[in-house]
Amino acid sequence: MIARGRVRRVAKEVGSGTTLVLMCAWALSNVWGWYYQSGVSRQTQVAWTIGVVSGQIFVDKITGKPLGPILKGFHCYKPGLPILFSLPNVHRYDWRRIGTLWERVALPFWLPLLIIAIATGILWYQDRRRFEAGQCRRCGYDLSGNVSGICPECGMGTSELPIPF
Repeated sequence: MIARGRVRRVAKEVGSGTTLVLMCAWALSNVWGWYYQSGVSRQTQVAWTIGVVSGQIFVDKITGKPLGPILKGFHCYKPGLPILFSLPNVHRYDWRRIGTLWERVALPFWLPLLIIAIATGILWYQDRRRFEAGQCRRCGYDLSGNVSGICPECGMGTSELPIPF
């Protein structure tokens, strides 16, 4: 059985790292966008695009005749104005005249960032250092029987200790 403390420590480290990566990805997506585009399948006439741009992760599905050339592979470009806040959205554009259906699902970075950051913050808060009554508040040394009023480990006076509620 894995120790509970180790699982919590790993969860805190993974959550902190993921939060940092998402914040960097959000910032970079406002400067440089990238996407991967599959070619158009000859049998189904479907093209897929997945990418990151302006603070969002998106997936596109284009069915039918494409509106322009579909360039297969990875692409980078400079987006327009940065989007600081957006909501999750689903778009469906139907151009029946030319036989094209374009569907997009977009998830903003702030949503998973907020969920992961709150969960990680709760773990960090729950694992803060707590000391029992009669222990030094700075180092945790047991002060029972100490009459000098000074912690022999760190030198903190008992008058400097906060009064527990």
